[in-house]
Amino acid sequence: MHRLAACVSILPVASYYQWKGKLVNDHEYLMLIKTCSERMSEVTKRVLAHSSYEVPEIVALRISGGHKPYLDWIEKETAQR
Repeated sequence: MHRLAACVSILPVASYYQWKGKLVNDHEYLMLIKTCSERMSEVTKRVLAHSSYEVPEIVALRISGGHKPYLDWIEKETAQR
């Protein structure tokens, strides 16, 4: 196991976006990947390697606070061993 993420949530979504001059309506899956900042580069590489999109959505959101036991769990589960 690579331990790139503590948890990955996959949600079906309807997406509407502009692509190459056209409005696109797609049914997609949104992945919420809970990881630490030190693993983000590896997560990005993995998503890019497996995505069928030319430009997949990969964004990182900084956590400014949260339930400490949960945040500690993410750190523990994504620690390199």
